[in-house]
Amino acid sequence: MTPARIIAAICVILPFVAVLYVPIYDKDESELGGFPFFFWWQLLWVAVTAGLMGLAYYVVRREELARKAASGAGNVAVPDAVQDTAPDAVADADTQNAEEGDAE
Repeated sequence: MTPARIIAAICVILPFVAVLYVPIYDKDESELGGFPFFFWWQLLWVAVTAGLMGLAYYVVRREELARKAASGAGNVAVPDAVQDTAPDAVADADTQNAEEGDAE
C-alpha cells in the first residue's frame, strides 16, 4: 500500500461518508438561497466528488507511470520481424516512380 493509493482511497471514501452520514445534514434551520441545507449539501458534494475522483485518478496514474519508468517497462525492444517496414517501402516506391517519370 503506497501513500498515493491511500490518498486515492480517502478521495473515494470521503464523498460516501459525507453524503451517507445523515446527522451531518439533518438540519432545517440552515438555508442558502432559499434552499434547505440538505439540498445544497447534496449539490455541493456532486462537484466536490467530481474533483476528488479526478484527484484520485491523477495520483494513481502518476504513481503507475513513475513505477513503469523506474522499472524500465517503457523501453521494451521490438523484434525486427514485428517492426513495420511498410512506410519505408512506400517511400522507396514513390522515389522510384518519380525517377522513372523523369527518365521518360
